[in-house]
Amino acid sequence: MKKIQMRQVLLMLSLGVALLALPAAAQKRMGNGKVMANYDPATEITVQGIVEEVLQISGPMEGIGRMHSMGGTHLSLKTDKETLDVHIGPSHFLEQSKFAFAKGDQVEITGSKVKVQGSEAFLAREVKKGDKALTLRDARGVPRWSMGQGRP
Repeated sequence: MKKIQMRQVLLMLSLGVALLALPAAAQKRMGNGKVMANYDPATEITVQGIVEEVLQISGPMEGIGRMHSMGGTHLSLKTDKETLDVHIGPSHFLEQSKFAFAKGDQVEITGSKVKVQGSEAFLAREVKKGDKALTLRDARGVPRWSMGQGRP
């Protein structure tokens, strides 16, 4: 009888520890310990605008008045309402896809607005420029460049 009670106690403790660990495991962390943003389909919108600046971020670093905690290609996109910090994805993925951006480009971007280090960022899922389109993430936000291995 005591053996069964002890097993039940151990099982309950194990389940409790596992439940406490789930939120921590759900967050992606970078090498420097900073939490990476997750794509949120619930915040997905489509915006149109003009590229004001193309930034190649090699890793976590200070950007123009904000912290860029995700490396890769970023766009400063001027819409009719605001200027967005748009995270496109790894530069190598754009090169392989033969897709490039330049200041002055007119683009339409579908993506998710998220908070990164207290600042608002826009994670692009699909980009249209002229008659070209590039899908960066699937509908759930899983990046194409990671082959489903993670979510930035």
